[in-house]
Amino acid sequence: MQLSSVKPNRVSLSSALLACGRLGARRGGGCFHCLAIKTRFEHDVLVANAVVDMYAKCGSLELASLMFDHFDGKDVVNMYEAILGRAGKLQEAEEFIKQMPMEPEASIWVSLLRACRIHGDLDLGEKNCRQAHQHIPHPCWNILFSSPMSMLPNQGEQMWGE
Repeated sequence: MQLSSVKPNRVSLSSALLACGRLGARRGGGCFHCLAIKTRFEHDVLVANAVVDMYAKCGSLELASLMFDHFDGKDVVNMYEAILGRAGKLQEAEEFIKQMPMEPEASIWVSLLRACRIHGDLDLGEKNCRQAHQHIPHPCWNILFSSPMSMLPNQGEQMWGE
């Protein structure tokens, strides 16, 4: 693009950042992050979410957290990315959810419960299943949590009397 003097836009930058994240290409992602700053797209929601996602997937959790903390336009997607970035630090992720400036949506709870399953923390998973159950309308419960509930063998029946 640069050789052809084509200027990047928010879609091309976010796509490149997401690709770098999937590949674990932190150096390339850092270059695209610099380009986003240079072209003044760093505050765009789409680009900012992609920056957080890229750093988290490349294992640079401190940078992902720093980018998240300095982004003014936090939205649900951005919160979700931050939870995923903290997936290996379950206590930190739980604390992050408690401090969110908005009520956590179902996707936030699902990502935390999946992280608990992946890392085998059944106690934290059960505790947060109870929390999620209190915040999500009953008709949505079975659909949203059918997969994460499987992390807790027989816990669903014990917890909810099912």
